[in-house]
Parts: sequence; C-alpha cells; structure tokens
Amino acid sequence: MDLDLDKPLVYVGIGARDTPLEQVKGSTRVYPIRRIESLAQTLAEHRWVLRTGLARGADQAFHRGAIKGGGRYELYLPWPAFELGARDRVTESVVMEQPTLDAFLLAQAIHPNWPRVGLRARPLHARNGHEVLGQELDDPADLVICWVANGSRDGIGRDSGGTGQALRIAAAKGIPVLNIARDDDVEVIQQLLGKRA
Repeated sequence: MDLDLDKPLVYVGIGARDTPLEQVKGSTRVYPIRRIESLAQTLAEHRWVLRTGLARGADQAFHRGAIKGGGRYELYLPWPAFELGARDRVTESVVMEQPTLDAFLLAQAIHPNWPRVGLRARPLHARNGHEVLGQELDDPADLVICWVANGSRDGIGRDSGGTGQALRIAAAKGIPVLNIARDDDVEVIQQLLGKRA
C-alpha cells in the first residue's frame, strides 16, 4: 500500500450497522466497536481526516473515536434529520445533508441491482459516493477502513450490506480498502501507524 504518511490523509470509516460489541474468534474474544473507536482516535491523533455516514454501529464508532482524538471529520448524510441523536447539533460539522443527483447516478451505475433498491434506501447508497469521493465526487479518499463481517474488501456478495456499495465504489476507483474484521488487515493498519491500533 503506497500512502504518503507525512501528510494528513483522508480515510473513509464505515461498516455494518450490526457491528458487534463483542465477538468470539476461535478461542479469542475481540471487541469490534471498541477496536474501531480506538483506531479512529489514533488516526485522529495522527491528523487523518475521517469521512463517514453516521449510521449506527461502525460509522458512529469511527465518529466517536475521531472526536475523542480531536480530529477532523466530514459527515455525509442521506437526509437532513438522519441520526440526529448521534450528532452534536451545536458544533457538528455536517458536510452534506443529502446526496447530489450525481451521487445518485453513480450509485445507480455501481449497484449490482439498482431497480430492486427501495426508495428509502437509495439516498443511503448515494451518500456512499460522497464518503468515498468527497463533496464534488472528485476528491477520492486515500483509504477505506471498514468492518464487514464477511471480510469483504470489494463489496461483492450479499453479506456486505450497505457498506458494500462504498467498497464497490472504492474498488472501481482503485482506492485501497482494509477490513478490520480481518486480522491481516488490522496488522497492516498497525504497521501503517507504527504502533498497535
């Protein structure tokens, strides 16, 4: 992975809404939500900028960690009232309260079965384009870090859920993806940071 670690990097921090608090892997217990918060805090302390969509589970864990680390972050929402309870309405930096038409067109082009996506879910898929590619869809993130139970990095397969859309966009744009449900990807992140995340 070729990243310029001497400059602040922009990463997308996303994942499943049902990311567990605790999980057993073999004979070991892991704590995905705690791991995400700790990682996001460390990344914030290293001046990495978070982009996320603030969905329950992994997205909100990334958000909390970035705040704890005093880092910058950008929120891309599917509609203005989305997850109001998870936001600090006084100081929160919401970059976009809803996706643009171009983001909907990108979602339609990337999603493997757009006609079957319900009207309520379409803005959720469309905002993924902004998370990965920025406000104008012309500023790609340096890296996507996610938690998807099946270990996917490319969003292929039904088990990737809504996060799969962002992973498919990243794959189409050549943006590296690390899935922290995979121990080997956790090791890569730790090596990037030069310490345990």
